[in-house]
Amino acid sequence: MDDLEPEEQALHRVLRAVRPEPLPLGFRDAVMRSVAARRGVAWEWIVAAALGLPSLAYLVWALVAHGADLAAGADRIFAAAQGFDETSGAAFFVDGLLVIAVALVGLGSLSAAHALLRTAQRPLSR
Repeated sequence: MDDLEPEEQALHRVLRAVRPEPLPLGFRDAVMRSVAARRGVAWEWIVAAALGLPSLAYLVWALVAHGADLAAGADRIFAAAQGFDETSGAAFFVDGLLVIAVALVGLGSLSAAHALLRTAQRPLSR
């Protein structure tokens, strides 16, 4: 492996020497039954609401209050990315709180999707 650093090569030799072992028969089914048997979807909805709703409210407020600035910033970003605006440069402002709110809405959506999939999941056949 030519792409390994010298300090990584010793660990790579050790890991390469370990023979892969297949999982025992029925291991995956046992794990899936264990996961499916657990209840606890309510906390996922609470986490999704706690992360998503305040952040979504902030994003709506930011769009209403500063929509023109956000649109102008997006236009400048797209122009700079396409190379159309070489004379004025790509000066734009990214609000850190806006980025965090988008990330929290994404995490809340992920938690809600997981909770939705768990409630819609049928019991596994044995």
